[in-house]
Amino acid sequence: MMKIPKVQSFARLVLGYFLLLSSMYMVLIFYVHFGIVHNIVSHNIKEKHDMLVYFKNSIIEEEQKNPQFDLNAYITQENRLFNRLKLDFVTRDRIEIRSADHKKIMRVALPDRDGRTAVAIKINLKQTSGYLVLYSAELNRINAGARNLTIFILATVLPSLLVGFFIFRRVYRRSSHLVGAVERISRGDYHTRVGLSGNDEYTLIGQAFNDMAASIEKSTEKLKAIDEQRRKFIADISHELATPLTSIQGFVETLQMQELKLSIAEQQGYLKIVWEETERLSYLVKDLLELARIDAGTMTLMRDRIICEQFLLEFAKRNSLRLKEKQVELQWIVEPGLWIYADYRRLEQIFQNLLDNALKHSEQLHQVTVTFSETPEYSRVSFTDDGSGIPSQHLERVFDSFYKVVKRPEQSSSFNSNGLGLSIVKRLVELHGGTIQVESQLGVGTTFVLIFPKTNPEDHFAERN
Repeated sequence: MMKIPKVQSFARLVLGYFLLLSSMYMVLIFYVHFGIVHNIVSHNIKEKHDMLVYFKNSIIEEEQKNPQFDLNAYITQENRLFNRLKLDFVTRDRIEIRSADHKKIMRVALPDRDGRTAVAIKINLKQTSGYLVLYSAELNRINAGARNLTIFILATVLPSLLVGFFIFRRVYRRSSHLVGAVERISRGDYHTRVGLSGNDEYTLIGQAFNDMAASIEKSTEKLKAIDEQRRKFIADISHELATPLTSIQGFVETLQMQELKLSIAEQQGYLKIVWEETERLSYLVKDLLELARIDAGTMTLMRDRIICEQFLLEFAKRNSLRLKEKQVELQWIVEPGLWIYADYRRLEQIFQNLLDNALKHSEQLHQVTVTFSETPEYSRVSFTDDGSGIPSQHLERVFDSFYKVVKRPEQSSSFNSNGLGLSIVKRLVELHGGTIQVESQLGVGTTFVLIFPKTNPEDHFAERN
């Protein structure tokens, strides 16, 4: 089972980010101090030291030449030549040595000048001794800039870590939300949805997840409905098969009992019932095979243009004896030359099932009327009987498999009714790409309206003659 990431994983992620960020800052500080300060400042100090050596030698030389040499006047004269450099002489008690490298280049601070950094060199004169100091504004700016840059780097470490922490925390929450939803889906909770907003990748993943969950939920509900229909279908088949088989078995056992000494007439009567039940089984198996072929998609239609008037003449001829026996008149309303695009044998099966349904389940049936009409897009067939009609509460289920409207007791098994006729009709019409509807009124009759799509007028089909 999928696990939601533990806090330790998040802590490791954040710790890794912290270490990476800290390492970057350490490298940056190292670069500032050793790349900028060490190179630039050292070069600058060395340059100022060389200038001090020059001034020192010059002062000593001038003092040797001129016994009246004035050091302050010399310094003032030299300072007039520079804008950013200042030469000065200080005694030992006024100087604070900051550092000195291996070449004895001293960096000093002048307390009476706000601790500004300068470069100094010892000098011994006849009248005095001390330090010759060269103050550089450039050197102070470099030091101040390096110091400020270091402070800035250190000051941005904590905010960067906090920002990174909250970013990772948000990522963790959104990813945990997605993982939790996936886990619920894996447990069968297909109503789970992800409520992520925004315009990032997590939102896109969440939307895709919601679409997937909706599709799974819809497919699952459909599978449940199909499974429920399958269970009901199997139960109905079992019931429909059990009834005639039980009847056949009972009468065959009765015929085998020699001690009963049945008369020829009784034996013939029992055999007639066995034959009727066998015929009922035959119709049931045939209809089940038809439904199975339709549902499996293995039934192939050989559609063609069928002349409606000629089709009805042949249909009425095949059913003339049965219609005469039932005293039912078959009429039709159709214009000459009107045609319908369908499979001839399946159209005949549709009409036959509709006629059988009318003869089996309608009281006081006298007339069946078939009306053909058309539009440029489809053909319309109305199959109307003047029988007893169908109660309104049964209309929505008349096309369900094995569904039977309760009728009068005298409608026996001789009608071979198994509740599959109208279901086959509906499937055959839909297989043609059409639709079927039923309208009925008690005491008035029932009408089935069938719609068949027409072919492209430019297509050529041979008409049946």
